[in-house]
Amino acid sequence: MSDDTPQIEIEQNIEQNDGVVIGTVGDTYVQQESAEFFQPDLSGYAPPHYISPLFTEEIINKMRQQPLIIIGGDPEIDHASIARHVVWCLTESEDWGGDFAAKEWKGGLEWEDLDKELRSTDESTVFLLPNLAPQQISQDPNAIRLTLESSQEKQLFVVASSSLPYESWKFEEGTNEHHYWYTVVSFSADYLSEVLRQHLERRKNALPPPLDEQDWTQTPYLSGNLHLQTVAETLKTPENIILFVELLCQERKGSTDAIQDIVRRIGQKNGLIRQWYGRLLPRCQLLAVALYFFDGLLGDQFFAALEQIVLGAWRARDPNLAAFDYYELSEMRAIFNAAPTRGGEVKLESRSADYRHALLNMMWESHRRYIMATLPYLTEFVHKSVRNRGANAELYGTESRTERIRAVISVTISDLGIKAPDAIQPTLLNLAADESPLSQAVAASAMARWRAVTDKDGNNHDELLFEYLDRWHTGSRFIDIMRRLLGSDDANKYTATDYIQATVAMIVAFAAEFDYSNKLHPKLLDLFVSLSSDLSKLVRERFKVYTLPRIVTQHWKQLDEPDKVEPRALMDSKLQRLAKYDDLQRPLADALANRAYRLKPKEVWRLLTAWQSYCEAEMPTREQALGDRERLFVTVVHAYGYLPDYYPETVTVTELLKRLERILDRADEHPTVRLAVLVAIGRQAKDRFDDMDEQLKSVLFRLSDRERAVLVQIMTDVYVRQRFDLDDGGATHHFRHKNKQYPTWIGVRRPITEIEEMVHRWLHDVGRPMVQQTALEAKISFAGAFDQAERRAIEAFERQREAAEQEEMGVESDEEKSFLPSLEVGVAAKHQLASILAWVITKLNGEGDGMRQVIAGLIPPAMVQDNNNPTRLDFVLEELTVGGEPQISNTAARLAQAVDWLRKNRLQTLALALGGLIFLIFCCAIFALRG
Repeated sequence: MSDDTPQIEIEQNIEQNDGVVIGTVGDTYVQQESAEFFQPDLSGYAPPHYISPLFTEEIINKMRQQPLIIIGGDPEIDHASIARHVVWCLTESEDWGGDFAAKEWKGGLEWEDLDKELRSTDESTVFLLPNLAPQQISQDPNAIRLTLESSQEKQLFVVASSSLPYESWKFEEGTNEHHYWYTVVSFSADYLSEVLRQHLERRKNALPPPLDEQDWTQTPYLSGNLHLQTVAETLKTPENIILFVELLCQERKGSTDAIQDIVRRIGQKNGLIRQWYGRLLPRCQLLAVALYFFDGLLGDQFFAALEQIVLGAWRARDPNLAAFDYYELSEMRAIFNAAPTRGGEVKLESRSADYRHALLNMMWESHRRYIMATLPYLTEFVHKSVRNRGANAELYGTESRTERIRAVISVTISDLGIKAPDAIQPTLLNLAADESPLSQAVAASAMARWRAVTDKDGNNHDELLFEYLDRWHTGSRFIDIMRRLLGSDDANKYTATDYIQATVAMIVAFAAEFDYSNKLHPKLLDLFVSLSSDLSKLVRERFKVYTLPRIVTQHWKQLDEPDKVEPRALMDSKLQRLAKYDDLQRPLADALANRAYRLKPKEVWRLLTAWQSYCEAEMPTREQALGDRERLFVTVVHAYGYLPDYYPETVTVTELLKRLERILDRADEHPTVRLAVLVAIGRQAKDRFDDMDEQLKSVLFRLSDRERAVLVQIMTDVYVRQRFDLDDGGATHHFRHKNKQYPTWIGVRRPITEIEEMVHRWLHDVGRPMVQQTALEAKISFAGAFDQAERRAIEAFERQREAAEQEEMGVESDEEKSFLPSLEVGVAAKHQLASILAWVITKLNGEGDGMRQVIAGLIPPAMVQDNNNPTRLDFVLEELTVGGEPQISNTAARLAQAVDWLRKNRLQTLALALGGLIFLIFCCAIFALRG
């Protein structure tokens, strides 16, 4: 067997693929973790371990009216813990009338990812989104609401928390943000007292004497006449209470003076955390530095990264520094929370944004050289996180882990950049020098995030971003540094300028998401227009994949404003002019229809309708080079292909297909527009072929032979995808084909795909030979794209299983078709022969006119396929005869008889083509069939 022979997965043969263990059916399949969400362990947020704040019921009552809540407010508060407690209440409460699953976001979320997850979830679920940022939902919570309302029968809820203040969210006008936003203003004195009592009792054994002997569930005083409730009110938040108790545990004696000294520091800026950090042992301070660097990683991933930093960077400064382990995390509990997951792992995260910010200031004062020594390792982690670069399974074992480490490091670099922008520039440039967009995105998102981080006066860092963005875009200094990073020009595919500008395009993409919808910053708008015409291949790729989709999604109305005061003319807006570039037409269509439409469906539909009307006003009368009008029209057509069917009140799939059919009729002389229509129909039909049967047949009669071949290829692509998506519950094995695992069935009949069902109906569409012909061509195409390869793999597997040393089963290859004499018969003669031969075959088999008409319609395309792909034709007929439904099996058997007669009687058939010997053929047919 050759090395490239497709292989059936057999016992003990498993593969790790993005968190899913794949092996022979019958083995245990384990979904370790999905791309964006995991199942949280919320037991730590259940009473009595977690005391429910009084406002919890208010939040839950608010969610009875609408299924989305964003919990935010004072950055000193751990809003993520409150959100987790609310989720626990929703999943456990009997008042909600059913069991709810919980899914927690891992980080790195974009709106499309959340939307896809919400729509694909089949059971009642509460989604937890801790530390959500406004740009992750395009500044518009209505987008989530629309999706949730369209899925009411599944009972979906979203509980989000935000470490950003309300002012940073920049809700678009009219979003009714007060419905979604819940501000945690303060905690009641009784609640804070109860939290303080709980933590004192929980840490009782670690408290100094005489505090370790108190019954904290009863005593009203902390020490002397220092009332416990007074201290609790002074601390203000549960997070400060936790930190205060940890500071008490560090005291040698729990005297009233020592306690009052700690309390006095509460009023100082970062007084508590400064005390805590200053009292840590040097080793523990380094652990705090590491936790800051990797805030948000899973526990095992964190320690794997820390080990490399200790070995590579920190031991050069302290040769005696030993490796760290889990038990030492207990020293960090005051600042960092270890949120457990159902998989037994913990997610390490800071308790509040204020704590994280204060910790950075202290780290920078005490461990600046350690931080600078660590930066190259952060860059290395990012580079190795790109697929197939890193071998460490704990760090890079799944796609989810690689995404997580990039997201965490991007935030850390961003914060360090605000603290010392010049010091961080070499790190940013090193990331930008990577050809992978995943590495470049870390640098770009880090710089863009400066717009979201506010200073002590509440101002963001726009000026810092635009200063460095201008240096990157126009300055020569950074280009010179990039050249040195890249080395020899001969060894590089792109120039230093290409790498810089490609990263600038990504910075613009991420930075634009921090603006109000349709109020894009003028500097970003100018850069967007400039980058749209950049000729560099690398820059254009980044612009198409990152910049254009993000900016058009959120700011398309602003881009569509006319540049002129005069009445509108074609291509007078920045949005329309994007369509002038052939390589931007599909990305623009996708951004409008698949992204912006999800947020503003009616408005985007009106825009596309207006564009179509304008373009149709002067349709080309003959084939010609694409002008601006036609390019815009092609963009509109592609957009129709991308439109989802989520909002039928705007447009239904049936209405959309009728519009595409009308465009086909209007664009008779323009193949580029017609091809765009075919691609659009294919996109719309990819999940709904079974529901679009008649519309597709109608389209067939408007197509040329060449265009029909394109449709067959589209159908083939859909078949391969549906074949991949088949439920593998009854499969016996898995088949690897082109780096994908397909369920396969050996010894039992496999389930049929939706598109196969449609094609089988088409085979029997009497009176419409073009439909029958297309169906047969599709089956032949399916065989070539997948089915024959699967058959060869199954046969090889069966020979291996039987351990028989036989030669490989001979299957006539496509190259062997040259040994058969060519059969060139005119169209009229083909149909005349088909009618006679179908009549003879059905008569001999005792079948009526219905089967005769079916076979008569299928013989002409079978003759064509017999000339072009005899092996595939035999394969398809055998497959349908043996494995099909009774009606399909019977049809295939009769067609196989006809093909067999045609092959054995080529001279008689050619005679008919030359002038007709019908009687001779008739007699020969009867003689041959009777045997």
